[in-house]
Amino acid sequence: MNFVEGIMLESSKHAETSVYSTGRGTRHDPVRVHSQTSTVQEFWIKKLDGTESQITLHDKEVKAREGHRLVLLRGESEDGLSGYVGYLNIDTDQYVIFNNKGIARAFASKGLPFYATGFLALIVGVFVAFASEFLAGFLIFMVGIWCAIIVRNTHGYFIDPKLTELAKEAVQRAILTNSFTGNPESEFPMEPLGEEPNPWLQN
Repeated sequence: MNFVEGIMLESSKHAETSVYSTGRGTRHDPVRVHSQTSTVQEFWIKKLDGTESQITLHDKEVKAREGHRLVLLRGESEDGLSGYVGYLNIDTDQYVIFNNKGIARAFASKGLPFYATGFLALIVGVFVAFASEFLAGFLIFMVGIWCAIIVRNTHGYFIDPKLTELAKEAVQRAILTNSFTGNPESEFPMEPLGEEPNPWLQN
């Protein structure tokens, strides 16, 4: 977990809609068109070294005005994946931990359980295809891919609360050590603005 510190320069939000279809176009499996809309926030921050950087967030929002001092919390996996998991707004004395289900799944997609399940599905599918018939091998492979997705989602389920806990610890560290007001000896009265609803953790 590391910090990206800077001053908000400008911000904009817009919606993006993606359209996709499912089905084979037959009588029993007609084509169905689906759409999914996500909110995208784009903003620029001026870092402490004077450089400017553009930040893009999908279905997440940093609530800040131009000139506000921000500490963005960025989680990183061992294989180089990264994503913003929350932020600290110095000027409003508030912080937010994002819903990080998507990042947790992305981290799980690079994990050994996901790759091992997919590789096993490929090996078994190829073996059955050559030993008996192609269709049976293909079906086994597709079932294996489906199992790999379940493994990824399950792995992500366990990563998500750990990621959230690390983000909370990072916030407390940022309060004490940020470059704007950081002072290990001072108390920084800061209340959470809120945590976005997290379906993984709901009963």
